[in-house]
Amino acid sequence: MLSRYDVLRLLGWVNVSLLTIQIAMYAIRRLNRYFFKNKSETLKKAAKLLKKVHPYSGRLLLITGIVHGYAMAGGIRLHSGYIAWTFILMTAFWGWAGPRYNIKNWLKFHRALAIILVAAAAFHVLKMKAGLFR
Repeated sequence: MLSRYDVLRLLGWVNVSLLTIQIAMYAIRRLNRYFFKNKSETLKKAAKLLKKVHPYSGRLLLITGIVHGYAMAGGIRLHSGYIAWTFILMTAFWGWAGPRYNIKNWLKFHRALAIILVAAAAFHVLKMKAGLFR
């Protein structure tokens, strides 16, 4: 039988998986561009599928991230996970607002926030899982 803690840890790994899905669209497109000169039909199809999934998995990550953090910490507390979730929120906001309001260079900002988010999430996982950075 899984304890509450085990379920919440599992939800954390679900969040890592969702973040990986979010980043995969960009990574696959770059892989196809630089290594296959945009000729890999398999990678094109994968990127097209991920493009459709991207907004939904982003929303899901936003929700599951706050549920995981709130339940694990017993409320909203300033720590590495909360900082990572703040970057999830900012990245999602720019992904939504940029194209909707025709904001110039929104995609560059969205991607920059995503890079910071990956770093913050990696820091959080290393801090919590491996006990590093204590």
